[in-house]
Amino acid sequence: MHAIRVSRGPWKIAAFTEETGLVCSQNFHALWPTNRHWTIKSLAAVLNAPVACAFIAVYESKQHIRKLNLQKVPLPRLGATEIEALDHAVDHYLHIIKSLPTAGGLFTEQSSFQDSSSAIEQARQALLQIDALMLNGYNLPPRLERQLLDFFRGAQRPVPFPFTEYFPASFRPTIPLWMYVSPEYQKCRVDFFLRNAPQITDPGLIEALQEVE
Repeated sequence: MHAIRVSRGPWKIAAFTEETGLVCSQNFHALWPTNRHWTIKSLAAVLNAPVACAFIAVYESKQHIRKLNLQKVPLPRLGATEIEALDHAVDHYLHIIKSLPTAGGLFTEQSSFQDSSSAIEQARQALLQIDALMLNGYNLPPRLERQLLDFFRGAQRPVPFPFTEYFPASFRPTIPLWMYVSPEYQKCRVDFFLRNAPQITDPGLIEALQEVE
């Protein structure tokens, strides 16, 4: 991961896996798992996730990210099954990212997207699933988790697509992220109902509804 912050905002960490034997000389921290359950993918995901980034944002006000504070970053309690699921989620996310026209660079306001918005939404949902898996391991109270995620509102995450908030500003319920991104909850939303509501074509029924209106 970068030893120098990647932004002035709360998203200061950019961690990545390295499996080719690449050697870096300076301005990088090299980390590896010592617990047999953890993998380099899951460890990188933890460092890029909200808890680690918020922790570093609070304790690091300078340009460099010190090893002293990195060692204090809390890790989620994840078993072998959860870490395996996390690795699969990371692989899925990276597969989607490679198909985006901005792959290889960070998103900026000037970035031009030639692909459909659905690909970007898929990438966003895949990243939310990773964060949701991670947050489950911290077992935060829902209100504290919401406070944590709102800490990043308005700050562009260092990913190649727009990501400046977890919840819309008008969204008031305090529910865990895993519930918010679950398929069951998505089906309860108004926009899902409007997209999937049956079309009324019977003239008699349409006339009756118009009279009621």
